Amino acid sequence: RMLLLLDGLNEMPAQDYSGRVADLEALFGRFRKAPAVVTCRTLDYKGEPKLEKLRIKPLDMDRQRAYLHRYLGEHAGDGLFWQLAGADVADLWQTWAAAGGAWEEFCFAEKMPAAVYGRTSGHQDRVWARLRSGALPPLLALGANPLMLFMLVRTYRSEKGVIPQNRGRLFADFVDSLLAGERKRCGEDRWPGAEVLVAGLAELAYAMQHAGERGTAVPWQWAMEKLADFGCAPEQMLHLCAGATLLDVSGEQVRFFHQLIQEYFAALAWQQRFCD
Repeated sequence: RMLLLLDGLNEMPAQDYSGRVADLEALFGRFRKAPAVVTCRTLDYKGEPKLEKLRIKPLDMDRQRAYLHRYLGEHAGDGLFWQLAGADVADLWQTWAAAGGAWEEFCFAEKMPAAVYGRTSGHQDRVWARLRSGALPPLLALGANPLMLFMLVRTYRSEKGVIPQNRGRLFADFVDSLLAGERKRCGEDRWPGAEVLVAGLAELAYAMQHAGERGTAVPWQWAMEKLADFGCAPEQMLHLCAGATLLDVSGEQVRFFHQLIQEYFAALAWQQRFCD
């Protein structure tokens, strides 16, 4: 039996998705007995083929480390992983390993082994409690998305083994790369310009930061109003920014893909106001 691995909707201009779905269904009809897998961003499913849907879960700490080992090798992979995890988590792991604790327990145990607990400090116990609650350090939380983890790898390699301490520089590189990819998918005739999208996202983030408790997720219409004056239709701007994995647009809610990305764009808005 033959396995058809079909991966490519992400590279197509948005207006071509429906035609590509028809092509896929024709291919399925031709090879009726062949198992098939189609990978795609959630945003791309417009008139989707009749296939069972699976949503990929965020990468946990163990899977991120395994990915980095396979991509970079064990030594370099650990070099990046512990930079993402931060000093507190790295210190906890050193204490854990010295007490004979296993990596699998470190990632998945519900209770700290007694031998480890006898050696940890109160601060390390609190670090452990945060990990068990799902509160990963900020850069590991960002790396839970495979695309973002790949971009962290790329930055690590280009910076010769160091993730920039200047988070503004790190996220500026991310944003440039993500928008460049979306420009390629979008096509020049529909692309309003990266500057337009960045200006709109900065204003949206700034407004969300001032929106109090609801500032991490806002109604679609509220976001549309904030994006009304940037020379690009708000609907198109939301679609393109979601396609670039900068915004999560689901149902009637709009949020930034990660709080760090929202804070980066809000900082751009602050900078613009101070410069003016």
